[in-house]
Amino acid sequence: MVTEAELAYTAGIIDGEGCIGIHKTEKSARPSQRYALIVSVTSTNEELCNWLQLRFGGCINFWEESKRRNPKHKDRYTWVLHRRKAVQFLGLILPFLLLKKLQAENAVAFQNTFRKGRIGRQHDETTEKELAVREACRIVACGLNQKGVSS
Repeated sequence: MVTEAELAYTAGIIDGEGCIGIHKTEKSARPSQRYALIVSVTSTNEELCNWLQLRFGGCINFWEESKRRNPKHKDRYTWVLHRRKAVQFLGLILPFLLLKKLQAENAVAFQNTFRKGRIGRQHDETTEKELAVREACRIVACGLNQKGVSS
């Protein structure tokens, strides 16, 4: 069981170091799977990523290439949640988010376009409206995640 204090702490991590993104792959034969919600945190602190994985699940990726570019760089670790696990996680921390609240709300709206119980159904059952909403959410996510000064 995760405490309210841990949820607030985790929201701070996501606000500061996290990424809430919607990714699109062009090479999928199934339109319903061309889009994926991903929540991640990249850190040089392996303990932080392990802590997140222990409490919320997901996986940890290890990035060695930063050391190859510069031996002074530390190793990087990325904790990642995908799709349903990501939206469940966002639902837990949403009340505590400050900076990435809009990204989280957009991500929840995006994931809600995937109907439950669709396993085994044909890909052509994904409606044009669902695809349009997914693409709109992806565009909004890209804009909200854009680096630099907002206008």
